[in-house]
Amino acid sequence: AQAWPGLEVAMASPDDFIAALCELPGIGPWTAHYIAMRALGWPDAFPPNDVAVLKAMRLLFVIEAMPFDVQVGVSGAFFVALIASLLTAVPFTPAGIGLVEGGIVFVLHNIYNVPQTEALAIAVVDRAISVLSIIIVGGIAYVLSNKTKAKARTATPDGSAA
Repeated sequence: AQAWPGLEVAMASPDDFIAALCELPGIGPWTAHYIAMRALGWPDAFPPNDVAVLKAMRLLFVIEAMPFDVQVGVSGAFFVALIASLLTAVPFTPAGIGLVEGGIVFVLHNIYNVPQTEALAIAVVDRAISVLSIIIVGGIAYVLSNKTKAKARTATPDGSAA
């Protein structure tokens, strides 16, 4: 604390602490949020751009939104999302379609005792959100991109393209 003047003031809230950490050389937002979450035990501070966190939270929100009595908790959502991410990388089908859903159902059913029909519903909704959001956002980015616009070629008087 003596090496870092104002540390006590910065620790009053996670936002102040994260902002103070980001002022240090080599510390960015992801690292600052991670330190606040893990070292200081602030549950509301998490790395906002961490893909694994976003996938786990999406899965947890899907589980919570479904009309089932399923309790996997945050750590369970992270575990299932990790399994799904790893299965996505298996070059068996495009984006692991089919394989990932089977893995999600397997983990939910065999580890968390979720009935198979409910596990399948959770897997399909989660993957539909994941895949369709990529298709929609990617499609919009493709349409708006200047790289996809063909440049018009004009012929010169000697017949060559310009």
